Amino acid sequence: MTENPSPQPSAQQIFNEIVQRILAATEPTEMVYTDVDPDDGLLICRMLEENREVERENPRTSYNSKTRHLFASVMRPVHYYVPPRWMLNSIINWLLDGGTAGLESMRGMNFGIGQRLKNFTGPYASSVQQPDFYMSGSTMDNPTIVVESGWPESLDRLQIDKDLWLRGTTKVEIVVLVIWSETEDDKVEGTVEVWTRDGADDVAVRRLAIFPAPDPLPTDDRVEFTKGQLFGPAAPLANPTTILSLEMSELRRIAQQIISKIELSPA
Repeated sequence: MTENPSPQPSAQQIFNEIVQRILAATEPTEMVYTDVDPDDGLLICRMLEENREVERENPRTSYNSKTRHLFASVMRPVHYYVPPRWMLNSIINWLLDGGTAGLESMRGMNFGIGQRLKNFTGPYASSVQQPDFYMSGSTMDNPTIVVESGWPESLDRLQIDKDLWLRGTTKVEIVVLVIWSETEDDKVEGTVEVWTRDGADDVAVRRLAIFPAPDPLPTDDRVEFTKGQLFGPAAPLANPTTILSLEMSELRRIAQQIISKIELSPA
């Protein structure tokens, strides 16, 4: 992760540097700028969003008004494609087995991939965030389930992102962090962290292995939450305590397909 080298660069200077590095990137690139004024942070994010050359590279950009960090990154295909496919396949499976009460519940679901979201509160009110995937009830301003992913150089950002989702809004119930790493012999390791609200101010974390896959596999080898957590307390639901799951076996299957295309293999 590369921090801004000069003190207090202007918004235009930061924007120009980010554009240059994104367009020149041939490998994963993570940029972080510290002590960025909220007005500048929002302006830079908007300028990047409106730049067609930058948008074609599918970067992730975000600003955290509490920590005053501005992030921009270009990641590998496993970062961009695996979490959305995992989530979308899970939604299809819920429909097929009736876990969301069929199409009626699905009509109330909203989801997005890499969409910029802004509806935060308190010291996070001027923040902008681009989750890799999110789900919610369609009437809600913020997601209820969020997935973010990254590599070791992204760890600081992922923790800041997690705090933004769980502290900057009361709507998000679960944040799933998918963390990849690469060994010296071109193997990919991976871990899932599941951060869940645990009371008014506390959060609980659970960790699951992607690669190497546990042997034997645990009986609870999945991420679980309820329909009520997904759709929110205001949604009129039948059986809000119904458990929905994101199967780790499906995540491994999708990840193995994507990893093989970039000449790597699972650890």
